[in-house]
Amino acid sequence: MRTLLLLLLTVTTTLLSGGETKAPARALEGELLLVGSDSMDPLLRLWIEEFQKRHPRARIDAISKGSLTAPPALAERRTVLGPMSRPMKEAEAEGVEKVLGFRPQQFIVAYDALAIWVHRDNPLRRLTLEQLDAIYSKTRNQGWEVPIRTWGDLGLRGAWKRRDIVPYGRDGLSGTRGFFDEHALGKGQVNGAYQVAGDQWAVVEAPGKDPQGISYGPVNYAEPSVRQLPLVPIYGREGILPTAQTIATGRYPLTRMLSIYAAADGAHPLPELAREFLRFILSPEGQALVAGYGSVPIAPELAASQVMRLEAR
Repeated sequence: MRTLLLLLLTVTTTLLSGGETKAPARALEGELLLVGSDSMDPLLRLWIEEFQKRHPRARIDAISKGSLTAPPALAERRTVLGPMSRPMKEAEAEGVEKVLGFRPQQFIVAYDALAIWVHRDNPLRRLTLEQLDAIYSKTRNQGWEVPIRTWGDLGLRGAWKRRDIVPYGRDGLSGTRGFFDEHALGKGQVNGAYQVAGDQWAVVEAPGKDPQGISYGPVNYAEPSVRQLPLVPIYGREGILPTAQTIATGRYPLTRMLSIYAAADGAHPLPELAREFLRFILSPEGQALVAGYGSVPIAPELAASQVMRLEAR
């Protein structure tokens, strides 16, 4: 996976470097607070740290409590940049527009995916999206006819046959939860067995501590006690793992985009510090940090078009 990420990074850097708009030569000052996604927090910290090396008198921080907190923070003018690991809903965008007089603008900054995690000793070889829904939801909108409650329901034998499946996930503030409910559960509702984990790290680690557990979480949060399950898409036959290639091509069914929503339009430009920070994120240097973190950089053409759009504001 790392090789593929470096290849994507090389292509991105090569194609963007010629047309990149340079950041101001002078050091920037001021304060900037971002409010939103917690799963994006480690990546945001990398961007902040590197940007502040270039602008040591700038003070940037992030309050990362979940994507659900970004739209109200934009509407309440507590931030002009709201990171979200899921697309902003129409009602959320309308709520911001009602207060500010314009809609927040989406800037896609990276791609990643939700991996399905089980204990490293779990012998299950793959899982279909329909089965995943039947494990987690009470609605089973993806079409599996009966609930799946034990590992034996998935065909495991021996000591695993009678073990209950314990599904772990995030709370309602999380964009990861919102994305999972929509794309894995077909906008369904979780069942009574669902266990809430405190953060992205805890949800990935949960099956490592509880061998009966299963969880979903960012692909780059791996740790030794768990492993990823290949996931079979709806109407698919092949189990697919989330790699740089399957994420970049969208083959992996739980691929998602990471965005920053900006409180700006043509008549209301971003403050200079926010604009230059977002420009840095879209630059080859900023996208290099995406690859190093383990997510997938955006396509060169997309980065270039968003820089141009940023310039127009």
